[in-house]
Amino acid sequence: MAPEGSKRVEIAGLGNKRRITAVFAGTLSGKFLPPQVIYAGKTEKCHLSYNFPTDWHITHFENHWANANTQMEYIKK
Repeated sequence: MAPEGSKRVEIAGLGNKRRITAVFAGTLSGKFLPPQVIYAGKTEKCHLSYNFPTDWHITHFENHWANANTQMEYIKK
């Protein structure tokens, strides 16, 4: 990710096979909720060392899939 308006965006590497799930949600009134990013892992050590916007929900799960537990976490935040 790069700041909006950046002239250059570096590619981390084509060999990077990190898998994540990103969840985007909107309301019937047309508002969008901040995204949820789910990394594959058991601890916060699997999170990318990037300063995401503070309202984004960054979490992890063993297989990086969205499920009922990650969705409830997202909704409660």
